Amino acid sequence: MAIEIRVAQKEKLYALLRVKKGYQDAGLEVLAVLEEAIEYAKAPMEAEDISHIEKQVYS
Repeated sequence: MAIEIRVAQKEKLYALLRVKKGYQDAGLEVLAVLEEAIEYAKAPMEAEDISHIEKQVYS
């Protein structure tokens, strides 16, 4: 079960970061509510998982 939770957390963070990157690439302001959702998604995650997802999105 822990593996499924970890996968779901990664998928959620990836989706939120892709939305954020889309806004940034379009030159649009990233809303505070999106930033809050990203921080909320990161809170229970392992640092290495967060780093891995951020590298996927921003590389």
